[in-house]
Amino acid sequence: MKRKGMLRGLMMVITAVAVAAAAPTFASMGIAPAAPAPLGAASTLSAASSSDLPLGYVRDVIQGNRTRGPYMLSWKGIPANRESVIIDGRRALRGVDYQVDPAKGQIAFTSPLSQTSLAMVEYPLDPATSVRNDATFTVPLELDLYSSGNSSLKLTTVYTQKGSADAARSDSLLGLTGSTALSPTTKLETALLLKPDSGGSSSSLGERAGGRVGLTTTLAPGLSLSGAYATAGHQMAAGKDRGITAGRSVQDLALAWKPEGGRLALDSAYQRVDMDSRAGGGETTSVRHSLGYALSKDARVTYTRLDTQKDVGGGSSRSVTDTLQLAGKLGDRTSAKFTWTGAENNDSVLRTQHLSVNSALLTGVAVDASYRVSESSREGQATALDVGVTAAPAKNIEVKAAFSDRDSTVSGPDTSGSIRVAARPAERLKVSAGIADRQAGQVGIRSRDLRIESQPLEFLSVSGGYAFNDSGNTSVVVRDIAATARPWGFATVEGVFKNRDSSSSEVNTSALALSVAPVSFLGITASLSQNPEDNKGNVQYFDARSLGVKANIGILSLTGGYSSKEEYLAGREWWETRLGLGVRLARATHLTGGYEYSETQASQGLSSRRLTVGLRRDLGSDFNLLLSGSRTDVEQSNIPGTDRRYEAEVRLGVRF
Repeated sequence: MKRKGMLRGLMMVITAVAVAAAAPTFASMGIAPAAPAPLGAASTLSAASSSDLPLGYVRDVIQGNRTRGPYMLSWKGIPANRESVIIDGRRALRGVDYQVDPAKGQIAFTSPLSQTSLAMVEYPLDPATSVRNDATFTVPLELDLYSSGNSSLKLTTVYTQKGSADAARSDSLLGLTGSTALSPTTKLETALLLKPDSGGSSSSLGERAGGRVGLTTTLAPGLSLSGAYATAGHQMAAGKDRGITAGRSVQDLALAWKPEGGRLALDSAYQRVDMDSRAGGGETTSVRHSLGYALSKDARVTYTRLDTQKDVGGGSSRSVTDTLQLAGKLGDRTSAKFTWTGAENNDSVLRTQHLSVNSALLTGVAVDASYRVSESSREGQATALDVGVTAAPAKNIEVKAAFSDRDSTVSGPDTSGSIRVAARPAERLKVSAGIADRQAGQVGIRSRDLRIESQPLEFLSVSGGYAFNDSGNTSVVVRDIAATARPWGFATVEGVFKNRDSSSSEVNTSALALSVAPVSFLGITASLSQNPEDNKGNVQYFDARSLGVKANIGILSLTGGYSSKEEYLAGREWWETRLGLGVRLARATHLTGGYEYSETQASQGLSSRRLTVGLRRDLGSDFNLLLSGSRTDVEQSNIPGTDRRYEAEVRLGVRF
């Protein structure tokens, strides 16, 4: 308890200090103190405006804000492991200095970027998968100001970073949230949020503020009533998760009845939304009723009706959706669910029937089936049948099969089927094979694959595979072999070779890695790779080499390394050497130093030298304090002189 109290108290002090320190800048910056700095539109340069970029590449420039991120890139769905990142003129290493999520288009750094730091991210675009980043994520922060058995009060900050399609790429809120129990059966919750003034805005306090009050009470056993009212100015933002939306006044009222042990359950809800004229105007009213009845312990029927009325700009529209659902178990091994939906509005009608069955009637066999029929007055009729079977006919054999048949007036027929068999005939041998066919309109797609994994010796593992894909216009054959050997306890060797035969091109992947620890205090690693793949199987068009050394001798620790990377398609080559030295001055005190030199050879050469020194002090088993400083010298071939930067940082670490 004492340790938890110390941790909680320390975290509250740290948070309070951070909020207080950042408070003077809230009005001028309009951001939460511990939130990722947005990548503004003004700091994003496209390939069209950067003549030194290869064709098809994009450059994003990120201004630091004392956080690690994640920061949002201007594109998502980008090719993996093909980015180039430079932080304050120093080449950054993936996995060491930063991590990229190519699917979401986000980058996070290992160390916080200071307000004077700049990170330049260059990456190619894939016309098939890359789209403008319109994602949104929210970073909340709460600090307990008061807490008792029945009441609580919290200081709240909420930071939201938006996608590139939004003119305002970020929003932040400051406010107070509280709750109190008026009685054993009644609870009151309140929230007051404010968007800080950016400085150049002429908006009033009411246009940037919002609030919500909600009351929940239990009238009788199984019977509850709740109501809420929320309103916000049209310049409020980032409060949707708290029931507050910019430019809206919302009234909610709900009644629910579900007696304990009873079969019948009822609930009704009413909502009215009034839109501010500067946020579109209009009024929306919705009423929802739901009735559920338990036919038995394993079967239940539910009927729901939703009636929505919209009045906008002198016009009105109404939509009514009815849903009937029957779900239950048919014995101990089968469950089924049937759903009927009917939706009508002013100019269209949609009817849908959906039946799904999950069964395991036979031991070792599971079947999942689904059939859907929909009919729309706009898009016509559509059907979808999906069946999946998983079977284990023997202890060491597993079979999976799937079939799908879809047809619609809009897209036409689409049929596919697949089967995969995996077997383990021996303890150290595994074999798997699969086939899949798909016919979508006039396009046929075929795939075949076979893979063998074996451990012929105690220290050796070998695997190999064959895959064939044909889509009519193109065909690809991939053969691969991989091996891992540890002939001695101090050495590990890994190798991969993958050959691709394509009707359009041929690209081979190869990699070799060596790890040696001849004595307990010394470790050496080396690796070579050519056109490696990411974890999704995408080929990365570069060659890379690396060498690393790590030694611990008494109170000294030494690290060193060399890395190089040649992106031959982009005509760019990079290499880096690094050296680090650590000295344990005392049991809980460590002194560290390092030197890094990196150079990029491209249309505009770039080199950087970085010196670092740090002191770490362990404060017991749960805390440590780190003081660090660095000097970075950056030189660019087309710019005379040296850009020299100094940085100092203090970190407090807590073990939870």
